[in-house]
Amino acid sequence: MLSTVANKPDGTFDLQELEERIRGSNIHEPVTAMVAVENTHNYCGGKVLPLKFLDDVGALCKKHSLALHMDGARLFNACAHAQEEAARVVRDCDSVSVCFSKGLSAPVGSALVGSYHFIEQARRARKMLGGGMRQAGVLAAAALVALHEVVPLLALDHKRAQVLAKVIEGLFLKAFTVDAHNTHTNIVLVRISEHAPLTADQLVQRLAQVCLAETQGDCKTPNDEGVIVKATEFNSKTIRFTLHREITDEDLWLAIMKITYVFKELSSNLENK
Repeated sequence: MLSTVANKPDGTFDLQELEERIRGSNIHEPVTAMVAVENTHNYCGGKVLPLKFLDDVGALCKKHSLALHMDGARLFNACAHAQEEAARVVRDCDSVSVCFSKGLSAPVGSALVGSYHFIEQARRARKMLGGGMRQAGVLAAAALVALHEVVPLLALDHKRAQVLAKVIEGLFLKAFTVDAHNTHTNIVLVRISEHAPLTADQLVQRLAQVCLAETQGDCKTPNDEGVIVKATEFNSKTIRFTLHREITDEDLWLAIMKITYVFKELSSNLENK
């Protein structure tokens, strides 16, 4: 049975609350066996968990003889931000999952890391559930390229995300806010004012549209083509931009031009209502 502890805005959680939720010898309750953390934390906007926090969680798990698992789908983004080796970040973890198809840009694939006995159990569970893949080495080759060639480039994604966040923040529009200072990695969350009659889905759709006024004005490429920006609806009032290795500086500034145009357009429309 899963028990959750609410995350703080920085992706951490209250360790005292965690300890209070640990269930032991009471026969009416399931016994707590594992604690799981996510690093970077997606729903907190790609936040990187502080090493001190991870060390404290690890110590708490050892105190209560609990396993510690890290959902490290974006682990190497966390390492790039913290300027630490992965071995240090996961030092107190008993198991780690890593995704190769997110920030690392491989076409598909994840890896589960742990002790020999743990991986044997995982393989058995996979087989019991009907999982398996033949000739997976083709995908593993792409993952190796990601580890060797893309990991060193992650800091560039973070830098471009910072540029994007600061530009949006610098527009000073009441309808749209972003926390540039706390944009740690390649994820930029933009929040729509609760008072604005605009949903995240509507904003995502507008960013993907090209209207005639854009191409007749300055919101276009050097080849007079319209610009489409892809964003994700995070919740009803938040959208997410994600930077990756295929986005160049030129692409970034085209995106900023489009985002600025759309945000100002919508802000003006909202003010006139």
